[in-house]
Amino acid sequence: MNRRYKWTVTPLCVLLLLWAARGCAAPLWYSSPALEARVVDDDTEQPLEGVIAVAHWELEGGGPFHEKTTGELVVLETVTNADGLFSFPAWGPKLRPFFGALKLSRSPRLALFKSGYTVAHPPPEWSQSMDPAPRVLPLPHWHYTTIRMKKFEGSLEEYAKHLGYLDDTLRFAFQYDDCTWKNIPRMLVAMHQENQRFIKLGLRSSSNYLSSIETREGDNTPALKKCGSVQEFLRSYLQ
Repeated sequence: MNRRYKWTVTPLCVLLLLWAARGCAAPLWYSSPALEARVVDDDTEQPLEGVIAVAHWELEGGGPFHEKTTGELVVLETVTNADGLFSFPAWGPKLRPFFGALKLSRSPRLALFKSGYTVAHPPPEWSQSMDPAPRVLPLPHWHYTTIRMKKFEGSLEEYAKHLGYLDDTLRFAFQYDDCTWKNIPRMLVAMHQENQRFIKLGLRSSSNYLSSIETREGDNTPALKKCGSVQEFLRSYLQ
């Protein structure tokens, strides 16, 4: 075997070995059943209609000593109905990408928003029957029967700061130039509308932490040719 051939094969072998090593710790495939829950007001226990729910299954990679977010496997959005119910459809099986694996203890990440309420981030709860063996489809099950949301108690400035944390987490949808933001149009529009509401109520710009659609257009600039205009895509959701 000549020297040139050796140098051609070696990097490929290393990559295959690294991918196989990750396979020892993570499944090769991911899947999820349909996820359902009911949202109620914490005080009245009445169902909350119009709550925006976003769920995303975040990929992590970078090695055992420096893990970082590397992309999104699935991103879904829905809204509660008059009975406070929402559901996400089942998905999968999906092959685990080479560049990342799901952090099962945090999958999916869930955010619930309704104007005037504290943002809810209920963690996933896992079925004890989930098969932990690698290469077997992991089947997460939410045990939620009810998610309670509390009305926010505080000043307008405090509420803007509170929502600012949610707004900041939505950056994941613009981070990888893969048009993920198109999967969460209602949440993006909701942050824009809260931004405009705060402006009308006289909140100082230095205290308004929310992103307008124009700001999100700037976030999308690197992927504009591929994904198209944020403003044009969200136009129908603004009506």
